[in-house]
Amino acid sequence: MECTQDLHQQQQLEQQQYEQEQGLAEGIRRRDEGLEKVTCNFNWWLDEAREIAYQIARQKGRVTSDDIQASCPIPSGAHHSLMGAVLRDKRFKAVGYMKSARPAAHARVIRIYCIA
Repeated sequence: MECTQDLHQQQQLEQQQYEQEQGLAEGIRRRDEGLEKVTCNFNWWLDEAREIAYQIARQKGRVTSDDIQASCPIPSGAHHSLMGAVLRDKRFKAVGYMKSARPAAHARVIRIYCIA
């Protein structure tokens, strides 16, 4: 009986892990799809914002979305998620977290990046 319970518990754990992995994969797919939608008309801005972010990281040793917003605000008519696409570039790597100093961000946690 104990062996059967252990096997059943193991199967349940494996099923939960599988469901979590599937949920994560679907979440990543949706994120990427959403970013593709919000960036399609603003590639010109993304190029500019990435270059500014790179220069800030070279000067300060790090860069955040707050830094980018201060130097290169999101264009009128663009979705705020566009900012999330700026640092999704092989030139940057996430190295930490901090609270945003922008009042509109309500002190939410943002990532700190450096040059990869």
